[in-house]
Amino acid sequence: METLLLALASGSCLLSASLLALSQQRNWRAVTAAPYPSAIRSTARPLAYGLMGLALMLCVARDGGSFAALLWPLLLGAAGLAVTLVIAYRPRWLRPLTCPFAQR
Repeated sequence: METLLLALASGSCLLSASLLALSQQRNWRAVTAAPYPSAIRSTARPLAYGLMGLALMLCVARDGGSFAALLWPLLLGAAGLAVTLVIAYRPRWLRPLTCPFAQR
């Protein structure tokens, strides 16, 4: 059960960092080469912050408040580094996340 909670918290942090990165115009263009949708800031950022909160709750449920205060920032930092490297070297890997925000 602890492993599942850690995996869910890690995935939530990774998805959160990806959505925050995609909400920036420069990163959006690197991933899609399409026009920047105006609604992405109002939808992706609140969703990303919600996923961060979910990751914190999962960390607290897994290890309690004291260790979650250490684990959660480490997971956020690792997720941010991973998303930075993906955008730098393989930006198209984030393309599936852009489908709900693409203009039609």
